[in-house]
Amino acid sequence: MLLFIVLRVSRSARIALLAVVTAASAVAMGLLLVPGSPTSVYYGTGTHAFGLTLGALLAVVSRWWPTRALEWPRAARRGLGIAGIVALAGLLALTVVMPGEADVSYRGGLFAVAVLTAVLIAAFLVPASPLARAIDVAPMRWVGERSYGIYLWHWPVFVLLAAAFPTWTRDAGLAWALGGVAAVITFGAAALSFRFVETPIRRDGFRASWQRWAGGWRRSRLAAVASAVVLVLVAGGIAGTAAALVLQPDSSEVEQRVQAGQQAIRETPTPSPTPTPDATSDPSAPPRS
Repeated sequence: MLLFIVLRVSRSARIALLAVVTAASAVAMGLLLVPGSPTSVYYGTGTHAFGLTLGALLAVVSRWWPTRALEWPRAARRGLGIAGIVALAGLLALTVVMPGEADVSYRGGLFAVAVLTAVLIAAFLVPASPLARAIDVAPMRWVGERSYGIYLWHWPVFVLLAAAFPTWTRDAGLAWALGGVAAVITFGAAALSFRFVETPIRRDGFRASWQRWAGGWRRSRLAAVASAVVLVLVAGGIAGTAAALVLQPDSSEVEQRVQAGQQAIRETPTPSPTPTPDATSDPSAPPRS
C-alpha cells in the first residue's frame, strides 16, 4: 500500500512521505519495545521498516544528483567523502560495541545503523570519489551483483546449521566457526542461484527459462543433476525460511537464560539470619557487677 502511494504522488511528496514513515517506524520501535524482549519489534514490519524507507528516500533524492564528477561542486564532493568515511567508521564501531540484546539497540541503535549506512551509500554515489573507486573493484562488484541472493540465503542457511549443530552457538569460538561455514555455504548458494536461476529469468523471462531447463533435463544428465542441485538449494532456502518463521521463539536465547536465572533466584529460599550471640549469655564471660 505504501509503495502504491509513493509511486502515485509527486517527487516532493514522496520525499516528505518517506521521511515521515521512516521517523515513525524508528519511534515505534522504541515505544513498542518490551524491555528485554526485542523479538516483536525486530521482526515486526512496521517497527523495522525504517531501513527500507530510508533507502527508498535516498533513491528518490539521489535522482537529482549529477551523474558526472565534474558536475559536482568540490565542496559537496569533499563533504560527502568525509561523511562517508565517518559513517564507515561509525558502522564498524557499532558492529563491535553495540550489544544485540540491549534495549538501547532498539531505541535508536538500529536507526543509527540505518542512517550511517545511507550516508555511506550516498558517498559511494559520488562519481570518481575515493570511496566510489574503492567499491568498484572486481570482488566488490561480484558481491554487489549477488547481494540480494546473499541476503536471501544467509538466514535459512544459518538457521539450518544452528539446528544441526546447536552446541556450536553456545561457545564463542564455535559460534564464529559456525558463522564462517554459513558464509561459505551462503556465497556458494547465491552464486549458483545467480548463475542458474536469476540470470536466465532476468534475461529470457520465467517461461522461456523453464522451457530451457526442461529441455536440458531431457538432453543432458549433467544438466539435470546441476539443475536438481539448484532446485534443492532453492527449496531448502524456502523451507529454511519457513522454518525460521514458524519456529522463531517468542524470546531470544539470552532472554530465556535471564528469565531462567530470575526464576531460580525466586525459587531459592532465603536463609533466615543467624542470631548474634549475646555476650552475657556466654558461660565463660565474667559476671556483671
